[in-house]
Amino acid sequence: MPTCVGVGSPPVMAQPNNYMKPVGSDTRFGAVTRVRGRIDGDGNLVVEGAVEGNISLRGDLQLAVGSEVTADIEAQDVDIEGTLDGDVSASGQVHLGPGSRVRGALRASAIIIDDGARFAGRLECDFDMPAELEERRR
Repeated sequence: MPTCVGVGSPPVMAQPNNYMKPVGSDTRFGAVTRVRGRIDGDGNLVVEGAVEGNISLRGDLQLAVGSEVTADIEAQDVDIEGTLDGDVSASGQVHLGPGSRVRGALRASAIIIDDGARFAGRLECDFDMPAELEERRR
């Protein structure tokens, strides 16, 4: 069942910092790379530099430590370790790692916010209400 995890809660899936998947032959924008415009693709993308525009992937997105992104994002899973100013819509999970700074709306089936992450915005995800709260609604 989809979950929404709050600040300071233990991660839902793995140990902290194990969210990043192996890069292999994925596309990587290095730390000195700056991109302006729309990014659209089928594979996974790792951003270590700066992006300004919109990102639409049918794969996973990783914003590495030191990355600076101003964009609205659509992807499967999104792992943020850097800075993001924009909205995220993920079909899977969104993970905000320690030291990340995010401003915008996050929409996903699971949202994980580690201790030390800074977030300002709106969270949208599905979750089951505890039984005692569900009874009060009736």
